[in-house]
Amino acid sequence: MEAITELLHHNLVLTCKFLAVIIEIIGTILMVIGLGKELNKIIKYRFKFRDILADPGLNRAMSTVLEVYLSAEILKTVYISQMTELIQIGVLIMLRVFMAFALHWEGSHKGHSPVVHDDMAH
Repeated sequence: MEAITELLHHNLVLTCKFLAVIIEIIGTILMVIGLGKELNKIIKYRFKFRDILADPGLNRAMSTVLEVYLSAEILKTVYISQMTELIQIGVLIMLRVFMAFALHWEGSHKGHSPVVHDDMAH
């Protein structure tokens, strides 16, 4: 019975490691797609950053990517074997949650900031 339990645990660890890598690859692909869309938008608006800043598309994309990476980090907690690994994963999770919160907050406040005029001759 112990051999079966050991085999199941080994297979669970391998599956979790494989899934964590796949999820991180998906997150990287989503990041590249989000950055590509943002670059396309910059070109479309002909580098008029005032118009670009009103669109929170990059914030939404980066928030999604952080959530995907966060799920990979949580999955990694299944197969940690040392306390230092737990601390590293915990710090990464806290950083990613903070970054996701900051992106969400910034995205919700875009468009609410005062317009800055270039000509001060009024």
